[in-house]
Parts: sequence; structure tokens; C-alpha cells
Amino acid sequence: MTSVLSLIMTGACDNAGADAGGDDTSEASGGNVGAGGGRKNGSGAGGTARGTGGKSGRGTGGEGMGGELDPGSGGVLSGGGSSGGSKGETPAGGSGGLGGAAPSGGAAASGGEGSGGAPAITNHTCTAKVAATSAFAIPCPVAGSVRHVRIEGLVASSFHGSSQLLFGFSSAPESSQPATDEGQLRVLFYGGGPGGSPNPQLVVYAGDEESTLSSAADFLHQSSAVCLDLHPGSETLPPHVVLWRDGEKGADCGDWDTLTLESAWAREVYWGGAEVSSILDSQVFFRQPGGDATVTVFDASALDLSAFLPLECSQEVTISGSFVDVACAFEGPVRHVKIEDLLSPMHGTTQLVFGFAEAPTVASPAVAAGQFRALFYGGQTDPATASISANYAGNAVTYAEGASSIRSGTTACFDLHDGDATRAPSFVLWLTGVNGADCNDPEALTLDTAFAKETTFSGSTGAVELSAPIFFRKTATENTTVTLRGAPMVSPEAFLPEEP
Repeated sequence: MTSVLSLIMTGACDNAGADAGGDDTSEASGGNVGAGGGRKNGSGAGGTARGTGGKSGRGTGGEGMGGELDPGSGGVLSGGGSSGGSKGETPAGGSGGLGGAAPSGGAAASGGEGSGGAPAITNHTCTAKVAATSAFAIPCPVAGSVRHVRIEGLVASSFHGSSQLLFGFSSAPESSQPATDEGQLRVLFYGGGPGGSPNPQLVVYAGDEESTLSSAADFLHQSSAVCLDLHPGSETLPPHVVLWRDGEKGADCGDWDTLTLESAWAREVYWGGAEVSSILDSQVFFRQPGGDATVTVFDASALDLSAFLPLECSQEVTISGSFVDVACAFEGPVRHVKIEDLLSPMHGTTQLVFGFAEAPTVASPAVAAGQFRALFYGGQTDPATASISANYAGNAVTYAEGASSIRSGTTACFDLHDGDATRAPSFVLWLTGVNGADCNDPEALTLDTAFAKETTFSGSTGAVELSAPIFFRKTATENTTVTLRGAPMVSPEAFLPEEP
């Protein structure tokens, strides 16, 4: 079951035009970008970084005659410049070299950046062609992190065919459908069954988490190219998986300038509970029985994390007596809300409403299908009459016992989980200091420490419109801080009915 691997390694992995004399430590006059064109220039006359000199070569490059501090006639960007490129790590001529510290030429070289070719991607670790096989294989050995993968020739037949990527596995699994444990990730391109049943799908598994990125992946039935970013999660940021299809929505897997959130074909950036950071530093396994594929692994991602919309934001609310938009809301569903300095005095209220297109104009708005309202009521004279209620689609559930802390000020937080055609949304509420909960400590927010949880809402079904604006109202004059988060604290699997 040994797969046939043919590593594509012409010179260095990146060299489009080949160099004139070896790699970074060559004693020849080429260097790893040299006179053949180099990474960014296709067939241009010279490389953008090193001209005729090696990174640490003994030829005419190095830190000597060209160098960063002495552009000479070639300059910092010397394409075909006469005296070398950027400074070498171990130059033969010493730190000053023949050019000296004072530049004698301009910053722009006479050769420039070359004359052709699209901007190339210089940070891929390796490229390998993997023959069709029913066994998982290592496309090529990887040292360090994996942040981006490109697959050319991706195909999965409509007769239960599949293509798969695995991360975090110490050895190749024997099963064609390996389960993922903590620290492991599996990307499944499933071609579906005959007649479209089941549908062709793109599914990502991370530990105990599972996300279907697409249930209409019929493009898998024909050979195509895809690429995907893998961004590790953290305590406050869920993991990100972003996938592009070559030629769709303007995406070109060979030009990272075209790989944006807007051009992404599918992405998962809102799930929580899965820790992905450890698996991205491990080996990669690939399996595709339906045809040969070329797999390229990168140690950098196409997108910087700053490109993502914020998955957590906070806003201080100062206005009292009317509903105001929580303007920090980000695009995509809000799964968790924290309210700091929540204060509902006698006959006072604090409210959040979801699924409303506009801010309600009345203090107690009716709640329709797809809408949700969390109400913290200070009660009457006796603090024991304080209560908290959750209302989905007009079905309210009220919790009174132990709610008196909202009269004196507290921090409350809650999760909202989607329902579907057969079940209601799920609501989990915590109050800091009650049952050991602490809204500022994610590890202290569990089903066991919850103040209240509701999963039926009187037999309702469906989901809250979590991507609509969120409106907040309070009667207390004290300022309140509302924090929205794109990932819940409790895994949604905790609410799914057990299978018989």
C-alpha cells in the first residue's frame, strides 16, 4: 500500500527560473534567486533580492561589492546588477566588503525587478505529486508550522469517493475514515452518493468539533484546484479554516493577492471548543484514490489574522431608557454575550434583543419567530422578586430563585445555540459568583456552573437570527459594558439529543 511520491524539487523549491549556481551557500555566482529570474520575476533578467551573488556565497555577491549598504551600480533591487544582492550571512569579504559602507549608487538598480512573471509566493515548504492511492501518504516532509495547503487535481467521485487531508496524526491511519482526537484535524472532500444522495460535502473535523462548510460540493466530481488557510485558535479566538476554489469568485490559488475573505468559497470562523494550534506544527497526510494530485504545503497563510472580522468586541453603553444598537457587532452570528456592571434596580430592567431589524420603540417588545429577548428584571420592593427571563418566538421561561444579585450589580453572560426544524435554540446563562461561575474565566463556564439553561422553549423549533443587529436597553443610569463573542463557551453537542 505504499504510495508513489515524486517530489518536485528543481533547485530550491521556489525557483521559477533556476539559479546560476546552487543554493544559499553556493560558492558559485548564482545564489538561490540568481540570474535565471528568481521567485518574483518569472523569466526576468535578474532576481529581486540577490542579483549575481549568493545569500552567503563566495562569488561576487555577499555583503561585498553590492550589498544593502553599497548599492553600487546594481542597487538594492539589482536585477542584473553588476555587483550582487542583499548582504550575505557569512560574506567572504567581511562586513564592509569592496563597496564600503557609503553607497555609490542609487537604491533602484539598473536591472530592476526583471521583466516578467506574476508575483510568486516564496514561502512554500515543498511541492509533491501524489499518485492515486487508497492509503494515507505524506506528500513531503514538513519542518515547522503548516498554515496553507494547495491541492491541484482534487477529485472525488459521486460514488462515495473522497479526498482528505490530515493534521496531527503521528502515523498514517489504516482507516479511510479516521476519528479526530484532541490536537488533530481532518479536512474531508466527500463526493457524495449516486444520484446526489447523500450530497457531496466539504466537512472539517477538529477534535470533537465538526463543521460542514458546504453541502453542495459537486465541483468535486471533476478535477480542480483548491487552497486553504489554517489559522490556529486560542483561548479567545476560535480556529479559522478558509477555503478557495481556483477560478471561483476571483480566487487564484497561485496569486495570494486574490485570496481574500470576499473571494473565499467556504470558511469556518465561528465554531468554538477546538484547539488547532498544536496540529499545525505536525506532519501532513493526504489521501485521494480517484486520481493523481499535486500538493503544496506552505509555512505561512495567505491571510493575516488581522484580515478577519473581529470575533470579540466590547462596547460601553451609556444611554438609558431606550434600545440602542450594540454597534460593535461583527458580521456573522453572535454566540456569546457578556454584560458587565449589569444593574436592574427595583422595577428596573436590562434587556438584549436579537433578530429585530430595527430598534424596538416600546419597553416590552413582542418576540416573534427568529427573535430572542433576554430580560433582567429588578423586581418589586422585595429583592427576592427579581427575575431573569429568556423569550424565544414568544415562548418565555423565567428564573427567579437566586436572581437578586442583579439588584446590586453583577456580571452576567450567556450562550445562544442554533436550533433547527426539529428542535429549539438552546440558552445557557451564568452569573459571576453563582455556582462557581465567572464570566471572565472561560474555564469556569460549564453546564454544571450555569445559573439557568433552556433547550425546549415550550416545544418551539428553529433558530435565532444571530447575524441581525443586537439592541440593548437599560433603565439604570450607571454605564454598562456589553461584549459580543463569535464562539460559545459550551459546545453545541452538549444539547443534541442522544442517539438511540
